[in-house]
Amino acid sequence: MEQVLKFYRIYFNALFFVAPKYASRKAFELFATPINKKVRVQETEALATAEEETLLIDGNNIAVYKWGNGPKTALLVHGWEGNGGSLAGFKDELIANGYTVYSFDGPAHGKSTGKRTNVINFSHTVARIIEQKKIKDLLITHSFGSATTMFALAKNPHIKIERMALLTSPNKIEDVITEYTSLMRFSPKNHNALIGHIENYYKIEVQQLEVARMAHKVNVGEFLIIHDEYDKIIPVQYSKNVAKALGQQSIFYRYAKGRALPHAMEPGCYYLRKRFCSRRKSLVISGCRTVISCAF
Repeated sequence: MEQVLKFYRIYFNALFFVAPKYASRKAFELFATPINKKVRVQETEALATAEEETLLIDGNNIAVYKWGNGPKTALLVHGWEGNGGSLAGFKDELIANGYTVYSFDGPAHGKSTGKRTNVINFSHTVARIIEQKKIKDLLITHSFGSATTMFALAKNPHIKIERMALLTSPNKIEDVITEYTSLMRFSPKNHNALIGHIENYYKIEVQQLEVARMAHKVNVGEFLIIHDEYDKIIPVQYSKNVAKALGQQSIFYRYAKGRALPHAMEPGCYYLRKRFCSRRKSLVISGCRTVISCAF
């Protein structure tokens, strides 16, 4: 992995020197390309029990999954390099509480088509699925999926959702881009060139792509944000900024040193179950980078 990263650093910095516009385009293509598409065993098992269909959205064939036939509707939105089975650990408890549960493989993820995706493209997909499947009661989102769902709701204020649980959330997309350019060791000039390319292509200022800014535009009755204070992938401050803007209850918990990993998310899972479900069962949160079991 380190050798691959070293190659890209040399490649892009050389390319920016001779062809900055082309380099910006190629750098954004890499940024928007999911690399790890591995589907874990428990995800495969969960998806095997679902009713599956394909929806054509923005030119992509999107794999959509369904469990249960309850009167209430819920949509699970996975994060970067996740898939429709990533949050399927919630399905049994939701079904037991009267939900029809939907999930999907985002563009360029799982069985869905596309080589690349981004927050705007992904958010269009989320909005269309919410509309077509008449999701109105509950959204459970993870990481990148939290940000894209907030953008989808902000751009479509006619969509009304009763409750939404965000299992971590980025805030400013500009921060995510900065992390990428820092990893690639881009100079400030090359960083700005990439930002310029993104803004020119999508006709939007990157600074506007901020979850907290979207808070007053979404039509959601109740929020719950869950984020580990020791998260090494997405700083907890991102979710705290979103929570402040939403003015809703948030759970920021600590992973106690010395405790077994399966208990790491117990506080967050407990409040999610308490808020949205009534039965005492085991929940499994399967994220894009780790799988954590929460038993009650």
